[in-house]
Amino acid sequence: MPKKEKFEAAKEVIRYAFSTLLEWSPEEAIHHVTKQLLCDLKLFPFIDNYYIFPDDLVRDMDYDYIVSLAYGIPVDYKFQLLKHQALIASGVEKSYKKELFSGPMGATRAAYLLMEMISTTISISDVSCQKFGGGGHILKIYMPSFQTLPRSIKCCQKQD
Repeated sequence: MPKKEKFEAAKEVIRYAFSTLLEWSPEEAIHHVTKQLLCDLKLFPFIDNYYIFPDDLVRDMDYDYIVSLAYGIPVDYKFQLLKHQALIASGVEKSYKKELFSGPMGATRAAYLLMEMISTTISISDVSCQKFGGGGHILKIYMPSFQTLPRSIKCCQKQD
């Protein structure tokens, strides 16, 4: 059996496990898949042998990628970034992988992350901050958030 046919068969097995055995929709599967669940369903042989992970994804963490491929759903990079951000905030991970912000999707991922940082870390309450960013004050607010970014995309950092 050619490799492509084996990959399609592996996707079919994974779809069967989630849709028939667990009776989950693709969206439920994407948001609830865990390493323990994949172990219990004995799906790791299919994943290890037939799935190729891109450099910007982590094989032991981005299980939603497996389900997305199985169902033919486009990968939600914003969801993955927010998941990585939560792991960094909780101390499970130390920083973002530099591969996450490289390649054709790197700028898009950085933009998603910046939008999330802006929406969660700053409240724009006065007119001067809304229109002009409050001068250098707005950069001081963002500095702690930028400390977790890879060196290749850090900006607004003081040069030693």
